[in-house]
Amino acid sequence: AATATSRTIDQKTTTARPSNRHKGINETILFLRQVAGIDVNAYEEYPRLPPWWWIEDQYGESPVVVGLDRCEHFRHINDPNDIILAPTGLFNSGTNLLYQLLQLNCHFPNRTKEAYHGRAFQPPWGKHTPREFRGKHTIDSPLYQSMLPLKAVLPVVLIRHPYDWFKSMCDQPYGAHWKDRDETNVQAFSETFTCPGLVHKYSDDDGTR
Repeated sequence: AATATSRTIDQKTTTARPSNRHKGINETILFLRQVAGIDVNAYEEYPRLPPWWWIEDQYGESPVVVGLDRCEHFRHINDPNDIILAPTGLFNSGTNLLYQLLQLNCHFPNRTKEAYHGRAFQPPWGKHTPREFRGKHTIDSPLYQSMLPLKAVLPVVLIRHPYDWFKSMCDQPYGAHWKDRDETNVQAFSETFTCPGLVHKYSDDDGTR
């Protein structure tokens, strides 16, 4: 049988896919080794990794980036020395990870520390605030108040799979609040309620489950 060390990504199996999505983990390990450069040695290290075909079925073969058709116009109307990339999105959407990736992979040789190296932790109107705040609200900090012109700030908006996002919000809601969640005792909440609760938990008659 083919193993993760003897196959390439292009040699993925085309046989019937197993109902257990955790079967075929060697393919995911292979991908992490070849493409992401992550040293994954054995199934036992990451027992919950799904096979790569399952990931592709859920999210596609590559990231979906909307707005690439506007990049040329954005570069045309802005001075390269003014452009700043900044992650934005809902809580738990991956904004902190994106900022780390920008730091590691996006290098602008002519940009100084005072110019945020061309990348910022968040837009001047806020990382988790609606886009309507752009131009109407600025974070109370000289760092963000000096980010001008605003048209040169490119907000990179992240969107996450809704159900996975729900689950993360249950674990870490940040500043979000909703009915039935006891902020003083998160453990009691998780033991009492199913989160995310996609089905109504109580009957309308006697209040029982």
